[in-house]
Amino acid sequence: MGPGGIHRETVTGNGQLIAVIADGSRPDNGHTVAISRPGVRYADVEAALQGWQTWALLPQSRWHKPHRKGADLQKIRVAIHHAGPD
Repeated sequence: MGPGGIHRETVTGNGQLIAVIADGSRPDNGHTVAISRPGVRYADVEAALQGWQTWALLPQSRWHKPHRKGADLQKIRVAIHHAGPD
């Protein structure tokens, strides 16, 4: 398990970045959300997300449970789009 709870494996090639909603208090808990278009290069997404734990984490004040953290998916989408792989 890597930083931010992301499972790290050796990944190469193309794919699609998705997020899974993991909040039992939300009606969309367990749903997947597309963050990038299909077919983007893994290396491009990895480069675009460098340091996301700093710039994309939501403030803890947005959560009812202070020990949990969430990511601002819109900021992540924008970073990927501006980097060009999306």
